[in-house]
Amino acid sequence: MKKIFLIFMAFAIQIGFAQNTFPLPSGNVGIGTNNPDVPLDVIGTVKIQSSNSNYNENLRLLPSLTGGYASVALGAVSGNSGTGIGQWTLVRYPAASNYMFSLRYNSTDFFNITSEGNVGIGELNPESKLTLKDKDQVLSFLTNKRLDGGWPPVEDLLTMTIQSSGVAPGNIAFATGNNEMMRILGDGNVGIGTRNPKNKLDVNGTIHSKEVKVDMTGWSDFVFKKDYALPTLDEVEKHIAEKGHLENIPSEEEVLKSGINLGEMNAKLLQKIEEMTLYMIEMKKENDEMKRENNLIKINQLKLEEEVKKLKSK
Repeated sequence: MKKIFLIFMAFAIQIGFAQNTFPLPSGNVGIGTNNPDVPLDVIGTVKIQSSNSNYNENLRLLPSLTGGYASVALGAVSGNSGTGIGQWTLVRYPAASNYMFSLRYNSTDFFNITSEGNVGIGELNPESKLTLKDKDQVLSFLTNKRLDGGWPPVEDLLTMTIQSSGVAPGNIAFATGNNEMMRILGDGNVGIGTRNPKNKLDVNGTIHSKEVKVDMTGWSDFVFKKDYALPTLDEVEKHIAEKGHLENIPSEEEVLKSGINLGEMNAKLLQKIEEMTLYMIEMKKENDEMKRENNLIKINQLKLEEEVKKLKSK
């Protein structure tokens, strides 16, 4: 190691004398400059090379006086104008690109950090604190900052956005390959098996659950109130004959076109059950009255028969 250092110093001294840059009274060494202001000031590329022909450059420092780039290239390919093209390269972008820092493989930037602290993996210009991109799909994490500098509410701390073909920014899509499984829109609507949910949850398929709870704004017990106008059975029969379905119950055509509201339909079905219960109560009363009248007829008939027997015995 000492021998290599001495050889390097001898080489530097030789170059320095040729360019009148070594040594200087200040003790600074300049290569490519007559006015070095640091212990080792190099104008140009610094190259560390091995004898391996497959990797003929182990390290190359690539400044650029015109393009504003600076880089450290590791690998076999020489840099170009300071932009740094090597097998792996650390690149500092110029001021026009806000001095972004990148980790590059050959000529492709895979990991980027902007001067604002945004990090992009596969994304050259990340606009959020963390953005991951794979082809046309982007997953970004955004932190919402409060003006007073305090922490935002937990529910507002992290916003996740997935962008892909057909998915607008602000939406979330979950897919396996090209098969999209679920989508959450920016308005909070969720679609499973559908890409354009119109409600808080739209499912194009079968839902299997132990229990479904539906919040209601009203119920059908008004049927049992005294002022409820219970339709007569004749009126019910007439409506069925004319419309082909019970009153206030959607027709088959309406159901096939628009579906049904589970809570509303249960309330309407309960209304019909309660109406049927009133009909049955009324029919029972009528039946009890008929039985009572029938019993009176039988009693009167027995009395009449007794009177007839008495008359015949005289």
